[in-house]
Amino acid sequence: GEKVFRDIINNVIKDVSAIKKIEKIRIKRNEETNEISLYIELIFKYGYNIQDEIKKFRDKIYEEIEEYTQINVIEIDIKIKDIDFE
Repeated sequence: GEKVFRDIINNVIKDVSAIKKIEKIRIKRNEETNEISLYIELIFKYGYNIQDEIKKFRDKIYEEIEEYTQINVIEIDIKIKDIDFE
C-alpha cells in the first residue's frame, strides 16, 4: 500500500531542518511499470534557501524509496504551501 511511501517521506523530513511540516502527500502508482509519482505540499521554515533544501529533500526521497522498495520514482512534484516565520 501507500503507507510505506508515506513513512519514508515522513522519515526523510526529519533530516531536512528547513521543512516545518508536510501538508499533503498524493501518490500515483503504476503497478504495470512498477513506478510511482509523488505530489507533496510543504510548509517551510523562514530563513533557508528553498531551492537547495527542496533539491536535498527530493534527492533523498528518490534514493530512499528506490533503495527500500525497488520502485522507480518518476516524478516528485513539490509545492510550498506556506512559509513559517516563527
